[in-house]
Amino acid sequence: MTTPESKIKARVRKLLTHPRIWQFWPVPSGMQAATLDIHGVIRVFDLPVFFMVETKAPDGRLTLRQRAHVQAMRDKLNVRVFVVRDDRTFAELEAWIKWMLSFPERATLLPDHSPFPLPLSATLTPLT
Repeated sequence: MTTPESKIKARVRKLLTHPRIWQFWPVPSGMQAATLDIHGVIRVFDLPVFFMVETKAPDGRLTLRQRAHVQAMRDKLNVRVFVVRDDRTFAELEAWIKWMLSFPERATLLPDHSPFPLPLSATLTPLT
């Protein structure tokens, strides 16, 4: 049987299926700290951009533990968190994903015509 939330999860899973997006869907067991449905990373300019997604049925609300977790992720780590429960909130996630994917995956410091693009990490000086 398909629930409204499972339909939303299927849409989100399809959206996040891209070679530059890593996704992890933790399975809650009751023995772990509170977390959200999806942890994701997009590679942009050789850097990982972390984001989280919580899916809910259209009438669903975040629990107190989930709200605390979302607030901590946003305030302490500046993580982009999405709560997807309908077409409008799905469109917000979709627009952000498309925007992030519009940036190149690799950072190059040489002109585009160069056959030897360097990753950004090659120019960093190690701390001593």
